[in-house]
Amino acid sequence: MIITDITARNLLKYEKLDLHGLPDSGLIGISGENESGKSSVGETICFALFGRSFSLGPDEGKQMLRWGAASASVRLRFLVRDEPYEIARFLDSDGNHSAKLSRVDGDKPIATGIDRVDQALTDLVGFDFDEYIDAFYLAQREIHAPDAGSKAVKKMAGLAALEQVGDEIAREVREENQASAGLNKEILHLEGQLNELAIDERVLPQLEQQRERLANGARLIKTQLEETEQAATRYAEDWPALKSAEGGRRVQNFFKFLFLLVAVVAGAAWYVLTQMAGSEQAQQVGALLARIPQWQADYVPYLLYGAIGAAALFLLTWLLGIGTRARIRKLGQNGPELANRLDALRKLDLNLFPEPETEDTGEATDEDAASGDETTDASAETDQAIETLRPALDDAAVERLVSRVRRNEATPDDVRGYMKDKDDEIEPVLVRSKIEVGDLSKDIGAERERLETAAKLKQDIELAREKIKEHAERAELRELAGELLTLSGRDVSRRFNSEVRDLVGRLLPLFTEGRYQHLQIDDNLNVRVFSTEKKDFLNIEEISSGTQRQIMLAMRLAVSQQLVSSLVKDRQFLFLDEPFAFFDAARTLSALKVLPKLSDEITQIWVVAQRFPEEARDEFAVLIDCGHDIVELSV
Repeated sequence: MIITDITARNLLKYEKLDLHGLPDSGLIGISGENESGKSSVGETICFALFGRSFSLGPDEGKQMLRWGAASASVRLRFLVRDEPYEIARFLDSDGNHSAKLSRVDGDKPIATGIDRVDQALTDLVGFDFDEYIDAFYLAQREIHAPDAGSKAVKKMAGLAALEQVGDEIAREVREENQASAGLNKEILHLEGQLNELAIDERVLPQLEQQRERLANGARLIKTQLEETEQAATRYAEDWPALKSAEGGRRVQNFFKFLFLLVAVVAGAAWYVLTQMAGSEQAQQVGALLARIPQWQADYVPYLLYGAIGAAALFLLTWLLGIGTRARIRKLGQNGPELANRLDALRKLDLNLFPEPETEDTGEATDEDAASGDETTDASAETDQAIETLRPALDDAAVERLVSRVRRNEATPDDVRGYMKDKDDEIEPVLVRSKIEVGDLSKDIGAERERLETAAKLKQDIELAREKIKEHAERAELRELAGELLTLSGRDVSRRFNSEVRDLVGRLLPLFTEGRYQHLQIDDNLNVRVFSTEKKDFLNIEEISSGTQRQIMLAMRLAVSQQLVSSLVKDRQFLFLDEPFAFFDAARTLSALKVLPKLSDEITQIWVVAQRFPEEARDEFAVLIDCGHDIVELSV
C-alpha cells in the first residue's frame, strides 16, 4: 500500500491538509517544532484508514475535529498492486461518522459504512489497525522491541492461525469434558432410578408359574365338572329307559318260564297219553286232565299242538330277552362312567390357593392395602362359601351315592342334588381363581413393564457410557492435536525469530556503522547484541541509549519487513514519528541514508523529526515543514 494523496478538512490542527502527488518511493520528511502539527499528519493517515488514531479510540472520533469545527472530512488515495483506490471519511460534532471505499476509476463503491469499509480495507491491504500500529506506524518517542505476544507479531509469524486452531481445540476439549461430566450426572440419575425399581429377576417367573398353576388347576376342575355334568345328564336321560328295560326283562323272564313250563307239561302229557297208553302214568295224567272242565279225550292231539306253540313262544320270548339284555347293558354303562367321574370329582383337590409364605414386617403400605382390598374380599367370600358347603358333602354320603350310581340304583334327582351341591362348592373356587388369575396377569404386566423400564434404563446407561468413551477418545485426540500444535507453534516461533534475527543482523550494521553485527533473540523477542569491542553478547541495557534505539529501530523495521513478506506481499509505506529523538546528528544522517536501502518492498517511508541535519535534506524525496501558525498545509 502506497499513499499518493491526502485531502483533509478541519481535522486535528489543520483547516486544510492537501498532500498530492506523493512519490511512491523514497523518504517523505516532516519537520517542525513541538506542537507544530507534525504528528497530526500521521494521525490523519491513521484515521483515514481505520476511523481512529493511535491515541484515540474508535468511540472518540469527535476529538479528531479541529477546535470549533462542526464537521470534518478526509480523503486518502493509495495504490495496492499499482491499482488506485480512495477511502473517504466524514464525521461531525454529533458523533456521526460515515465511510466509503472505492476504486478511483470505478463507478460504484467497494464498500460503504464503517464496519463494511474496515473489513473491505483489511481484505484489500492485508492488515488491520493493530497490525498497522505494530508494524508500519512508530508513534512519537515510542520505540521498543515488538511484543512477541501481540496480535500482529503472531499473525506475521503464522502463530495466529495456530493459536486460533489451538483455542478451538481447547474449546472442543472443554466441550467434550463437559459433555462427559453431563453424561456422568445422567448415569447417576439413571442408576438412581434403576435402584428405586429394585428389580428381582426371580419375581416374573414366579408370578407366571403361579398364574399357570392356578389357571391349569381351575381348568382341570372346570373340565372335570363339565364332563361329570355331561355324564350326569346322560345318566338322567337314560335312567328311565334303563328302568323300563329292566322291568320288561322281568316280565319276559316270567313269560319265558311260563311258556317253557307249558311246553314241557303239555308235551309230557301228550307223550304219556299217546306213547304210554294204558300205563299207570297214563291213567294218572288222564285223571288229572279229566278234572279240567269240558275236557274230552279227543283233545289229546291238541296237547302236542299246545306244547309246540308254548315252545315257540318260549323261543320268541328268549330272543326278545337277548335284545333287552343288550339294551340294559348299553344303558347301564352310564352308571359306572358317572360313578367313576363322581369319584374323581370327589377326590379332586380344590385347594388352589395355598397361603403365601411371607415375612411379617408389621407394616403395610396404603398402596398394598388398596390394591388388595378387592381380591381379599372376593377370596373371603369364596372361602366362606366353600366352608359352608363342606359338611353337606361328606365322604361317606358321597361314597354311598357313587356306589348306588355305579349299580344304576341312584335316581336322577339324587344325582342332580349332589351335582348342584358340588357345583355350588366349585363355583366360588372358579370365581376366585378367575379373580386371582386376573390379578396375577396385572401383576405380571406391571412386572414386565418394570423389567422393560429397567432394561431401557440399563440400555440408556450403557449408551451414556459409550458416549463418555467416545467423548474421552475425542478429547484425548484433541489434546494430542493441541500438543502437536504447541510444538508446531514453538517451531514456527523459533523460525520467525530466526528470520527476524537475520533481518536485524543485516540492518543493524548499517545503523551502527558495523559495531554491532550479531544478535541473540529469544522466543519473547528479547535482544542481546554482540559487541566487537568486548567480544561478548551484551544485554540491551548495557549499551548506550542511542545505540539501544538504533537496535530497536532495526527490530521494528525487521518486523515491518516480515509483515510485508508474510501478509501484504506488495509495496508498503512506513510512518516513523520521531524515530531519531535521541540520535545525534551523525546517527540521524546515517539512518536516513540507510532507510531507503532497507527493503525492496518498503519503498515509501515517512519520517517525522523536529529538525533534520542540513546535509540530510538531499536524502528526502519530499520534505514538509510545519509551524505553529500553519493551519493550512499543502504540497
